[in-house]
Amino acid sequence: MTGAGGNAGLASAVNSTSKTFPDKARGSATGVVISGFGLSAFLFSTVSRVKFAGNPSSFLRLLSLGTAIPMIAGFCFIRPIPLSQSVAPEEGQHSSMVAEEHAREQTPLLDAHEGVPK
Repeated sequence: MTGAGGNAGLASAVNSTSKTFPDKARGSATGVVISGFGLSAFLFSTVSRVKFAGNPSSFLRLLSLGTAIPMIAGFCFIRPIPLSQSVAPEEGQHSSMVAEEHAREQTPLLDAHEGVPK
């Protein structure tokens, strides 16, 4: 149950981040989110060893609250920024070219099994 909740939080954070940032910064922004997810295991294991040695119930309480509260706060307050407002034409590029690029980014991916948009 905990793994499903953690992975759902990771998937939603990566999805929101990838929709918010333009192509040039999307990889870096997504990498920061994924590295934060990976480093959280390091942080919580260190806290467990130092502060909660021999007391797993208190550590599990900290672990559940320490992961649930930020996800609930993120659900309530964080919204993706529409990419169309942040896309501006580069020098020498027409606005129609930017609109075409944006339309390509917004095209739904095809499902490999069915060949239809998700």
